[in-house]
Amino acid sequence: MSEFNKPENQQPDLKCPFDPDQYKIKVRAVAAPAGSFPWAIIQVYLGNHVNRDGWEASNEYIRLASGLVNFSPQIEKTNENGECSIWQPTQEDMMACDWKFHCMLSFDLKLGTSKFNYGQDWGYISDKEGYLNTGESTFGTLNITSNKTDIANILAFYWGTSDWLHLIVSSKESHEKIAGLLTKNIYVTVDDTIYNLGATSLSSGDNTNGTYTVEYGNNDARKLGEVLKQTNKTKTFCINWS
Repeated sequence: MSEFNKPENQQPDLKCPFDPDQYKIKVRAVAAPAGSFPWAIIQVYLGNHVNRDGWEASNEYIRLASGLVNFSPQIEKTNENGECSIWQPTQEDMMACDWKFHCMLSFDLKLGTSKFNYGQDWGYISDKEGYLNTGESTFGTLNITSNKTDIANILAFYWGTSDWLHLIVSSKESHEKIAGLLTKNIYVTVDDTIYNLGATSLSSGDNTNGTYTVEYGNNDARKLGEVLKQTNKTKTFCINWS
């Protein structure tokens, strides 16, 4: 048998120029540099909204639009008026490294907890507006990092033993305007996971002091509640309404 036809010489070239570990599937790991175009597309397919630095002023972002009847899934670009159009990247978009998550509202939260007479809450409640239960102290530290909404302050964001997730905010805008935002579907992203809390009506909306409360109790809200129970950890939350 000739040297060429020997089985050991018929093996393909196994000298891969890349690190083989990059082909292994890692749960919730993004195998692309953060901020790059491949990273942005991966995030879009995971259900996140992303944009570029230059899009901030006009509040534009891209998202994945689920396929409807007779239409395939496609990537849409949404403008400041909420109008959507099919998006195709330019060469500049594909070479850019300034891609980032688009958040209507984002904040860093050091998670806290407090017990009271009949239960316990986890997440954050400020000392404003008297939202504490009897015997309960304030807990958590929240810092808003980006805000494209008419919300002025977040007064509370917590999960309680009542099995409800509570969001309490203040705003100086009209009741109709803030209610129109808060009653839309809400999506909360934390630790690369999106929680769809659904839509709800206002639990309270006071025209006098401009505070508004919404509550969520679906399965995703319960899962998010488990995140809020990770006391003393600091996490970044990204919130979008649609």
